[in-house]
Amino acid sequence: MTKLVDEPLRIVERAAGDAERVPADAPDATSVAARARRRRRRWVLAGTWLALVGIVGAGLVLLALLPTRSWLSQRAQIRDAEKRLADIQLVNDRLEQRVQALSTPGEIDQVARTQFGLVKPGEASYALLPAPKITVDALPAQWPYTVIQKVVAAHG
Repeated sequence: MTKLVDEPLRIVERAAGDAERVPADAPDATSVAARARRRRRRWVLAGTWLALVGIVGAGLVLLALLPTRSWLSQRAQIRDAEKRLADIQLVNDRLEQRVQALSTPGEIDQVARTQFGLVKPGEASYALLPAPKITVDALPAQWPYTVIQKVVAAHG
């Protein structure tokens, strides 16, 4: 093959020992293979970096989510504990008021009379017993008592 334009040529030797004339700016076979290897190496390196960045990103997401979830859980526990504390403080305030009320002589006297049945010296105490329960079975089965049995059965 002859070319009309004079181009600088170089001689490239093949593996079989043959020599061939190619244009000087033509890529060398070894340089093409080297470029292909470099390109492949770049893709492998880019894939490795991409995988590494993905793993690190996933780790950062996990590090952000797990503490956030426990933080939210702790906030709910704190709200519950604060509500219980408010309830306990309310009960405590009522008990303190009761203690102050029981410190007065009039309240002590009233509790002693109503809860313990105590009286002051010179007073008499009377206790009224509750009325016994009337059972319908104990009544005779004759005229006025049968009416009472019907009334008690209707209300009972």
